[in-house]
Amino acid sequence: HNVWLNLNESSLDELQSHPYINYYLARNIVAFREQVGQYKRVTELMNIELVDDVLFSKLAPYLKVSKVDTLQ
Repeated sequence: HNVWLNLNESSLDELQSHPYINYYLARNIVAFREQVGQYKRVTELMNIELVDDVLFSKLAPYLKVSKVDTLQ
């Protein structure tokens, strides 16, 4: 299992396989991507209503938005 989840490439199933991401959050992550476009930085996840500061701080280390591991 890949420790990194790419917000722009991961499928609904891949997202919800993460222990901190349930179906509803995975669906919202994908919907945001479809409506707004590709995530430019991981912090954009905070635009999703289901993501609060605590959840974001747990998720952020496992997320990326590009193939290159960048600190965003």
